[in-house]
Parts: sequence; structure tokens; C-alpha cells
Amino acid sequence: MRILRRDDYRKMPWKNGKGVTEEVASFPDGAGLDEFGWRLSIAHVAEDGPFSVFPGIDRTITLLSGKGMTLDLPDESVELHVAGAPFSFSGDLEISSRNHGGPTVDFNVMTRRGIFSHAVSLLSPGNVEAASLTFVLILEGGLDVGDTQLAPLDVVCLELGETMEFKGEGVLLRIDITPADA
Repeated sequence: MRILRRDDYRKMPWKNGKGVTEEVASFPDGAGLDEFGWRLSIAHVAEDGPFSVFPGIDRTITLLSGKGMTLDLPDESVELHVAGAPFSFSGDLEISSRNHGGPTVDFNVMTRRGIFSHAVSLLSPGNVEAASLTFVLILEGGLDVGDTQLAPLDVVCLELGETMEFKGEGVLLRIDITPADA
């Protein structure tokens, strides 16, 4: 088990230069935006505008804070809300976003198609067993893992087969990353 603390996340500009992101983790570690196999990040969306295009990347976004966001995709519009279901889409698409009443913050999972895949789901505290490389993001609440207290937006990384009990009140986001050939 490895704990990633929000204070340690690397801050960097978006690929399109229109915002700021906090990089939680990537593979390989420290890989650039055109080189990663997978990437976890927190995006600060201050204003309406286009998303960065990531050809060959599958993405999932979960709204962390704000009054809501609408994603305008080529064929539909999707509304995201805090504590709502994660939304998956292709990074190949040209997408724009509209914030509802002010800035938003969202969590992004990106995997390079054909090399890795991912699944993202909401969880309640309890036992989590890693079926692959599994990350657990603390969405809200104060939770404990063993003797360690976790704060919102801290992440626990579990390797295949590891089991960890999350104790306390809160909401978790589970991210499973699997090699495409597995």
C-alpha cells in the first residue's frame, strides 16, 4: 500500500493552456502528456471552454466540487454533479464544458487505448481488494487506513491482491487500471 497526499501532487498547466491540473500519479512516473500509459489528475476549471484533445486516450471524469458542469460532446450534452456517477468518453473528441454558477474541480482518469484500460466507481468505506492496480481516492470525509488518517483528495494505491479496510464516514472513488493484454 502506498499513500499519495494531495500536498505532494505536481501542479502543471493543461495541455491546451486554459487551466491548471494537479497530477496525482502517472505511468511511467513523471511521463509527459504525450507519453503516459495512464494518468490520474485533478483539474481546476475556472471558466467555460474547450477540453484538451487526447488522441488515443480513454477518459473518465468525476466532478469533485462546484455547482455542476455540462459537457458538450459532438452528439450530446451531459450534466455532471458532485457525488454523481463518473462519466467516460474518448479523448479523441472535441469537447467543451460549461460550469454551472462558478468554478469546478474534477478528477480525471486517462489510459492509453490498447495499452491500458480503466474502470471508475463510487464506494462506501469498508474492505477494498485490488483486482489490478487499484487507486482509492477519498472524495469526502475523514477516513482511516490502519493507523493512518486520510484527508479528502488523498489517494491510496493498492497492488494486485492487496486488501485494505477503509474506516470512518465518507465517500470513496475506486479506480482500477488494467494492462490491455491482461
